[in-house]
Amino acid sequence: MKQIKQILEKITSLKWYFQLLIALAIIVSVFSFYKLLSWILPFILSGLLLIGVFTEGEAFSMMWNSYKQSKRVPANPLYANIYHWLTETGVNELPIATLQFTQGVEFPDITQGIFYIHLEKAVSGQELADFEIKARQTVKMMSNGSVDCVVSVAKHDPFLAIKVRLISANEMLNQNQHTEEDFLNVIHNVFEVNNRGQPTPVSIDIDRHYALVVAGPSGSGKSTFLRRIIGLISFYDTDAEAYFMDFKADEEMFPMTSDHVARGFNCLELFETVYKRFEARLDKQEQNSHNLYLIFDEWQAFLAYLEQTDKKKHKDILSKMLMMNSMGRSLGLRIILSSQRFLMVDLPGRYNFNCIISLSTSFLMSTNNRQLLFPDMEKDEVVVKPRGYGYFQLEGEPVKMFRTIQVRDEERLNQRMQELFSRYS
Repeated sequence: MKQIKQILEKITSLKWYFQLLIALAIIVSVFSFYKLLSWILPFILSGLLLIGVFTEGEAFSMMWNSYKQSKRVPANPLYANIYHWLTETGVNELPIATLQFTQGVEFPDITQGIFYIHLEKAVSGQELADFEIKARQTVKMMSNGSVDCVVSVAKHDPFLAIKVRLISANEMLNQNQHTEEDFLNVIHNVFEVNNRGQPTPVSIDIDRHYALVVAGPSGSGKSTFLRRIIGLISFYDTDAEAYFMDFKADEEMFPMTSDHVARGFNCLELFETVYKRFEARLDKQEQNSHNLYLIFDEWQAFLAYLEQTDKKKHKDILSKMLMMNSMGRSLGLRIILSSQRFLMVDLPGRYNFNCIISLSTSFLMSTNNRQLLFPDMEKDEVVVKPRGYGYFQLEGEPVKMFRTIQVRDEERLNQRMQELFSRYS
């Protein structure tokens, strides 16, 4: 305002003809600008309209969101520094989505040190591990060693995102592992355990517990439980690809139709298909990183049939299962074998199966069953309960009793099962 006042004072001090000349120049300039604007404005508006139509308004929402994001500067200097590091070009080689926020990075909760890096597509475990190393080193350096971070893949609607959560270095040392929420492939609410008189849902991290054995005699609810597991995989592991082999051909319990589903004697061919997928990933001929599930109901009955009809093929199948069980984890292969009974020879690489489930408590009164499933469990530790109760053990943890969780909407469950086996068919 002071400068404008000074300019006006200088103009008023000039001769009248200079003032007139200045006034004429201003009028001509304004008129020329008006004519230019009236000529070019329709072109500008038409261009903006076309951009809006072709991008369905995304271009304008992008600019608005970027503007809002730029105004949300974290009050904590450490958070601000980490945000600026995450948005630096070339800070990582991940497939970052750049359309929504600057370098695809969002900090929705600036008070708790949580950042989301939006992704264009899923990342491999190795890519995530490499980025985690970089992120932890950077956070520690910026905080002089007082802060660490947990890196995980998370769903952050409407995006798939890498979640970077800051955590104190001391807390990180004390817990020695990520919390459950920081795992990508956690299958929640598998069953319940009694925790101090309260039913507590149990979840399974299928990146750690990737090979499951589900045992239970006829009438124990094994098929019902397997149905629920399949539904949970469909719900939580949204990129998963699954193959289901139903040797006893129970179409009532497993009504799915797909080229990823086989029944009876056709199970052998589908098993070979899964093994070829495993080999392709092993030889790096297949670059898919999503989880690949082999789910086999009545595994022992299938092996018994092969042993009676083709001993060579029986031996071959056991050898292939051993290979997949031993080397499949890093390749995204997840194995679930279900049967009324198991023998040690039915489970090649027995101790690679790191989630063992018995859907019957009385089933474990048999020494053979108990020693195979839970070798450290004594007979007098078994508490016999009615149907709906069982025992399970996750690798590195004690044997625990559980209670199955009932399915409330069977129709919806059937839809989820069908969806899982139709994704890649």
